[in-house]
Amino acid sequence: MSGERSARCERNSTQTAITLSPADLEALVRRVVREVLREELARLARRPVPSILDDTGQEGPDDPAGDEALLADAMAALEQYENDPVA
Repeated sequence: MSGERSARCERNSTQTAITLSPADLEALVRRVVREVLREELARLARRPVPSILDDTGQEGPDDPAGDEALLADAMAALEQYENDPVA
């Protein structure tokens, strides 16, 4: 907080009132925001980034014959591109 300590505290049985200068309030808010931001960034850094390779939800049913047909089509397209890249 600032060099001048203008905070004062009044207390009764149910409430506590603290008076802060605007500069002290700003410093307190900045400190709290900085700490919360630091904690949140640390939490996000600890969480692993999901990978599409780990998600098998997009996979269809097991179909070896269909897989073989798709592979054959892909290989034919690749061979055609190698023979004539402009086409």
